[in-house]
Amino acid sequence: MTDLARFVAPAIVRVADVDATGTRRAFLADTDTETPQLWLARDEAAPVRVGDHADPVAFAAFRPGAAFRPGKAGAGQLVYGIDHGGDENQALRLLDLADLCSRPFTADPAARHVFGAFHPDGRALAYTTNATDGVVMDVVVRSLEDGAARRVLRGDGLSRVEAWSPCGRFLAVVVEHAALREELHLLDLANGARHPLLGAGAAAIAHNVRFLPEGDLVLVTDAGRDHAGVARLARGDGRLVWWLTPAADVDAIALDPTGRRLATTLNHQGFTTLEVHDRVGGAPVRFPLDGVAADLHWHPAGTALLATVETPVTPPRPWCFDPARGDAAPLAGFAAAPPAGGAPDVVRVESFDGRRLPALLYRPPRAAASAPAVTVVHGGPESQWRPGWHGEVAAMLARGWTVLAPNLRGSTGYGRSYAGLDDGARRADVFADLAAVGRWLAAREDVDAARLALLGHSYGGFVTLAGLARDPARWCCGVAFYGMADLATFLRETAAYRRVHRRAEYGDPEVDGGFLDDLSPLARAAAVRAPVFLAHGGGDPRVRPAESRRMAAALGARDHPVEHLEIAGEGHGFSKRTNRIAVWRRALGFLAASLDG
Repeated sequence: MTDLARFVAPAIVRVADVDATGTRRAFLADTDTETPQLWLARDEAAPVRVGDHADPVAFAAFRPGAAFRPGKAGAGQLVYGIDHGGDENQALRLLDLADLCSRPFTADPAARHVFGAFHPDGRALAYTTNATDGVVMDVVVRSLEDGAARRVLRGDGLSRVEAWSPCGRFLAVVVEHAALREELHLLDLANGARHPLLGAGAAAIAHNVRFLPEGDLVLVTDAGRDHAGVARLARGDGRLVWWLTPAADVDAIALDPTGRRLATTLNHQGFTTLEVHDRVGGAPVRFPLDGVAADLHWHPAGTALLATVETPVTPPRPWCFDPARGDAAPLAGFAAAPPAGGAPDVVRVESFDGRRLPALLYRPPRAAASAPAVTVVHGGPESQWRPGWHGEVAAMLARGWTVLAPNLRGSTGYGRSYAGLDDGARRADVFADLAAVGRWLAAREDVDAARLALLGHSYGGFVTLAGLARDPARWCCGVAFYGMADLATFLRETAAYRRVHRRAEYGDPEVDGGFLDDLSPLARAAAVRAPVFLAHGGGDPRVRPAESRRMAAALGARDHPVEHLEIAGEGHGFSKRTNRIAVWRRALGFLAASLDG
């Protein structure tokens, strides 16, 4: 493996699921394939890859219960999801574990299917799909015995199924009107009635919803709070009782199958602290980590917890956490990747209004007295740069470049109020934040103020292009991966099922055209001085490739130095290993021409 491949395309392994017996585990890994595929392990045997699709497997979930196909009783089944060419129209497939043969479970390639939950005895699966009109996500229950499907709820937005009640009668359904505005409903499958439990008309999130054995629900929410906590929600009257209210956001929870233990991941300045709480009381068992943990899955006996852990120097790998002993270790079965990169420092950058913006500062191991620096802006915007594995950062550090990853206003992980600071017409304040970041870097003695670069993905690509146009003397070059060149055209052309959701964040082109035009990097292309590199997936359904094409055309029309790379068969990101290597070889070479020249 070349040095570049070691950085930007190492083997990634994630925990997918643990079956009801605790003897089988499913993983998503690309250790010997172009994209992440399904791997299975039984008992202590080594994991085995199942299939080799051209596109990545998005998730996998074991079917509970023993009601399997005739002749295969007890063998078990598993449902997994896959799209085509990055189009995000995920299809569901059913895998028989006896012969490891899979077959389609959903059949409409033009529709999006989002896995929800199994009936507690495994007889059916609930999921959401926009098959009716391409826009609204309906809730569908489909039999795993005869394939019969029925729509149980006509959706009214981005609906998703969170959980199925132990009695089999109710579904917990969340409707997402915006990234931080969700409603939770209880759907009665016996009569079709829908009962609002949380968030109707209010600003709140509701995720990781689970039914307790006694019938009430537990979930992650920030209803009435700035930070997300854990609450118990009464099924009857919707009364909310807080269990955990930390001064940090709870990322996720996992209730063990016995209902006794609750695992939580807390976000402390981006770093994860994993905690295991016993519902009968007592102090939690804490596992502070040097990175980020996700994909929590309990052993059915509640004795151990599997999770995916990644750090700034190690790619994602499965870990096993033992609450009884209080220890944790990587799970055997997948070879560990050699460490690379470096640990960041948490710093603060003062912006125009006195607000201190959180950021992660990475310093190269053999830095020059005055090193070049790359500012990396994350996507979202409802996201956060966290100290997980970022192979491109490792590659930049190896070249002797400093990297700064700011969490500009609008980022999540620092409370609801901070995440809302960029809404609507306040979007331009993000550009002022970026200018403050540039000044902060330029003032450092260990950074060369003449060699500052910008790089961003998706929304971060939009911010990058805006920064190059609004503060043109600051930056010596810029790289925008699948970024928006103009918010109005982006909103008109993004996938139909996402359009209303994204308008809630950015504005409506028909109503807010004035300030959206003012935000447009495309409209300010003539002000850009630095060379620009643009890369986009040819099948991107979120930010259409026309966004990069328009920006490249506007810059090229005045003979401005611009490189434009479009990769067929990729969507919103570059999922295939070969493509990631090719894109980063071009991007890093482009950056080096300005930073090392």
